[in-house]
Amino acid sequence: MIGKLPSSKSPIAGGLVLYFLDTGYFKELVHASMREDSPHPAYLHAETTEDFADQLTAERQVLRKGKLVWERIRRDNHYLDCAMIAWAAASVEWAPSLLGLYMHRQHQEEAARKAEETQARQQGQVVNPFARGRNPFKKGGR
Repeated sequence: MIGKLPSSKSPIAGGLVLYFLDTGYFKELVHASMREDSPHPAYLHAETTEDFADQLTAERQVLRKGKLVWERIRRDNHYLDCAMIAWAAASVEWAPSLLGLYMHRQHQEEAARKAEETQARQQGQVVNPFARGRNPFKKGGR
């Protein structure tokens, strides 16, 4: 069951979010960056191994029954999967990109800070707007 640890069945701290990724789209971006005429070519380090290159090119697109599908040429394609996921995480086109996750976290922290300030005001405490939710007199600063 999603959201619980398999061994103890206790809830996962902070929950678990499942994201869907259009793997075909991001594989196309990775492969497009390897073409000589690419406007945004990928560059590999001089010490990149042949295994890495083989795994990046372990799949190809073929036309089957009028539909483009990815076909495995070689068994190991782990580096292609890693490159595709990294490309997605860095892409602003994908909703939970790194920027999107950062902005979401900033929003959550701001909402928590406002809730703490509201609670403090309701209890008659003075709120220091420059402390950003930190209490210098409390152990750990919060």
